[in-house]
This record gives sequence, C-alpha cells and structure tokens, in this order.
Amino acid sequence: MGKTTPKITKDTTIQEALALGGASFDILGRYFGPGCLACGAAAFETLEMGVISHGLDQSKLSELIKELQAVADHQDPQKSGASSSSRK
Repeated sequence: MGKTTPKITKDTTIQEALALGGASFDILGRYFGPGCLACGAAAFETLEMGVISHGLDQSKLSELIKELQAVADHQDPQKSGASSSSRK
C-alpha cells in the first residue's frame, strides 16, 4: 500500500506544508519571509491566514497552493522527512 499524496488547500497549515520538505521551505520563505518558517504560529496558521496576515493579494493564495501541490505530487513515498541529499 503506497502513501497517498497530500492535498494542499487553503486550510493546510504552514507546518504541514513545511513537512513536505524539499522546495517547500523556499516557496514558503518567498511568500512569507524566512522568519515565518520558524514562527510558533506555523503550527496552526493556515496558508490562507498567512496570505492575509502578510498582506498579500488573495490571488497569491492559489499560486502558493499550486506550487506546494507540485512539491507534494513529486515526493518520494519511500523517503520520510527532509534529507540533505535532496537539497539543491
């Protein structure tokens, strides 16, 4: 039984998105800034809340979701967590 690909939505928390590893760090840092990645609010703040609280246009939310979904779609189900060999 294979691991299912997570579905990224406006209700996905920043922490859940970070758990994708790989490019998710760069993507979230580009949208929200690097400080957001270590913020305690990442555990409960959703992508939608992040867009609003960072003063971004609502149209950025769909772009962010598409970028993060692409990361989720290309995860290797045999690997868990971020690996130093997966960094580019």
